[in-house]
Amino acid sequence: MNALRIAIAGAGGRMGRMLVEATLNDPQATLSAAIDQAGAPVIGKDAGELVGMPCGVTISSDSEEALAQA
Repeated sequence: MNALRIAIAGAGGRMGRMLVEATLNDPQATLSAAIDQAGAPVIGKDAGELVGMPCGVTISSDSEEALAQA
């Protein structure tokens, strides 16, 4: 079975971080995009690093670009 590809909006917030962690811990899921509002301090950071699990998915404020790469 292919892993479910997940994009998380608001990835830098409290709930977004919980979703990032849950996604990274689920063997049936793949974090494919992370989005937050323009100007947020997490823009450009690795989404997994927010929860101590670097994953190579960079948080973006451009939802169209992030989803196109997902």
